[in-house]
Amino acid sequence: KVAKGNLVVACGWKKGTIYMVELPTEEVNSFSDDVGHSLTLWHQRLGYMSEKGMNILVSKGKILELKEVEVGFCAPCVFGK
Repeated sequence: KVAKGNLVVACGWKKGTIYMVELPTEEVNSFSDDVGHSLTLWHQRLGYMSEKGMNILVSKGKILELKEVEVGFCAPCVFGK
């Protein structure tokens, strides 16, 4: 559960190895003017989420500007573990 004061902003659950978060779509706002870096930007914004997790979000239409996900080499992901 993600809360801000007494207001619950989001709630979630663990499904296998992925944490699923349910957010009201009218509360999520995003804008990117550089399409080439949008995958990297989303990968970082989502806490360096795995390709599997990002593919689930894309397939459910939660990240509209991405059509396919291929993260590739990410230094913070590799060296941070």
